[in-house]
Amino acid sequence: MSAADDHTDPQNRGAPRPRPHDWLDAYVHFRLADLDPDLEGVPEPEGAREDGAGPERSQPPPVPEVTPEELAAHLAELVERYRRRPQR
Repeated sequence: MSAADDHTDPQNRGAPRPRPHDWLDAYVHFRLADLDPDLEGVPEPEGAREDGAGPERSQPPPVPEVTPEELAAHLAELVERYRRRPQR
């Protein structure tokens, strides 16, 4: 037993906590990837053809339960971030 074993702090005390809308960012990014495969951070699926079609993707994440107002505000924020992203 080491001194590190004798503590009351949770094991993940140094882990970053997710922001409130990280899950919504991930879901919207997943949906946009179908529309714009050139988004940063979206890898091309292995075996993708020249026309952009690729192998079957995994099942999409479950649809989050959000109010239309919350979704509209978040999408507006994402649109602004997308417009300000560095161009390649």
